[in-house]
Amino acid sequence: MSDIEFSNLLSELNKSVSELNAGTETVNSVLAAVETQLTKMNLGFEVWVPDSLSSVQISEYRYQDTELGFAMTGTDWSLAVRVREGERDSCSGDFEWYPLPIPGSTRLLDASRQVRIKALQHIPELLEALKSKPDEAAPTNKEFIR
Repeated sequence: MSDIEFSNLLSELNKSVSELNAGTETVNSVLAAVETQLTKMNLGFEVWVPDSLSSVQISEYRYQDTELGFAMTGTDWSLAVRVREGERDSCSGDFEWYPLPIPGSTRLLDASRQVRIKALQHIPELLEALKSKPDEAAPTNKEFIR
């Protein structure tokens, strides 16, 4: 490969990466704005989107999903992702999910670029899930009148 060809390839790569980074910054800005608004609401409850961001079949009966949610990560509430693993009972076909202890919940803005981009598509679902949660948790007037 000549120096000119090498230089052209590097220039093309630089242009592609610059466009990718600009798009990623836009995604990060939107996610950060949503996270800021949600934390200002002082929701105080955890919600996970039922549809996974990704699903991987580990073996014939084991699966691993990555999910989007709003949860406590460390000491702060944030947009989050978690990995869950599930097993299908080979006899009954029943399926059981359980959270993996490692890595647990991770702040979405600390997740990989691919996960952040995919999660942006599921933000409306998360907001819908969050919207229904306060109604479930709110005490009724009857609970205060005795």
